[in-house]
Amino acid sequence: MPKFKFCFMLFSMKRDGRTLSHNTLEEMRVLAVQRMKDGEHPEVVAASFGMNRSWAYKCRSLAQGRGRGVRVLRSTKATGRPRKLTEAQERQVFRWVNGKRPDQYGFDFGLWTRQIVQELLVTRFDVKLSLASIGAMLARLGLTAQKPLERAYQRDPEAIARWKSETFPAIASEAQTSGAEILFWDESGFRADAVHGKTWAPRGQTPVIERPGQRQTISAASAVSSKGAFWFATYQGGLTGELFVSLLQELMRKRKKPVRLVVDGLPAHKKAIVKEYVASTEGKLTLHFLPGYAPELNPDELVWSHAKRTGVARSPLKAGEKLECRVEDQLQNMASDTALVRSFFRHPSVRYISECAGRPARSKRVKVPDNKDVANHVVPESCVSDREVRHEALTGVRIGQPLSRDSIEIPGADAVQKAEGNMSERAIASARMTRRGRRPWHVRTLLAREPGDLQFDRRRPHGPAARIGKARSRSR
Repeated sequence: MPKFKFCFMLFSMKRDGRTLSHNTLEEMRVLAVQRMKDGEHPEVVAASFGMNRSWAYKCRSLAQGRGRGVRVLRSTKATGRPRKLTEAQERQVFRWVNGKRPDQYGFDFGLWTRQIVQELLVTRFDVKLSLASIGAMLARLGLTAQKPLERAYQRDPEAIARWKSETFPAIASEAQTSGAEILFWDESGFRADAVHGKTWAPRGQTPVIERPGQRQTISAASAVSSKGAFWFATYQGGLTGELFVSLLQELMRKRKKPVRLVVDGLPAHKKAIVKEYVASTEGKLTLHFLPGYAPELNPDELVWSHAKRTGVARSPLKAGEKLECRVEDQLQNMASDTALVRSFFRHPSVRYISECAGRPARSKRVKVPDNKDVANHVVPESCVSDREVRHEALTGVRIGQPLSRDSIEIPGADAVQKAEGNMSERAIASARMTRRGRRPWHVRTLLAREPGDLQFDRRRPHGPAARIGKARSRSR
């Protein structure tokens, strides 16, 4: 009698599985199947969990069959409602937005918004999505809301590429030969009522920043070099040819080295009085003009950007304070911080300067000991590092370029072996052409190192296999 009463109590306990978590239901299914495998009746197992008797039979039927088992009892992520746009349509949306403007598709606005994308989807695909779904789709495609950079349509991409690859490398090579200093020049203006940046405030309550009511303005000019040198001057009003000459005279005062000054195409820089003064310096000062509408090539633009973000815009003038004094103090602090000035040249847009400014001249002779064939190798390059010159002198192959199909052996293999010291004939002989036209990894690693870099333990064997393995472990 007690046995039947206990069974009745088990069967009377019912539980709604929808109120349980997925992890709990998963553990219940796995445990129920395990208990039924041990010999318990499905109805007893279901009653013990407070579930309907059919639940246990369903769990057992799911786990039966070849290749199924407990794996099918695990919880899976619900697929949810299918998306209205296919993957191909989403990729088409990415092509619409990436690098293009809405006005190219018939809209009046020039910047992308979620509303414009929504209208474009209705027009092209006859599919309407909510603004939240549009934002989720754009984020899924890797697109984010950003402030665009302004570029003039009069820009000449070919002239900009030629400046980076030919014009400035020639200027850097000539400056290194003559011992001249390369400076980048630019002008800018400051206002006392300018506010840059953002601050925190309660939602819906715009913060108020107190500033002087008088509109004080001041202009400044500066010259900066990749070695950390910084010169500046302040003046009132706009720049004229006569004022530019006066600033150049202040710049050249007490300078012993020649100066190669890089400026933009401002009309004041090209006045006849400026040309006369430059000619009177007899080569001590020369002007070089940047391509038009390409301010990103001038690192002095980064100086002004930093000065305006961290100066008066972040700390407004106090009562009775003059803008000119504040700007001069800020520029003086920047001039004393050499590390800060050098950091401007690490920006990606002006990295071409540091790649060419401190490198060898156009022709560089490299001597390789004990090799007459490549003892005086001339590299006709304007911007090339010592490591690249030495590598090409030793091997006849430039770093980063694949071997041609006509060359099977590496030229100068004996010189490489003698210069590296730790390379073996086996590593050189194995430098055959691969399908992609590149050297095997171990030869590429060894040739890219300087002599004496590869060192091995004297207690280990000094054979070719040991040296190649050492290079492999270090390269990874």
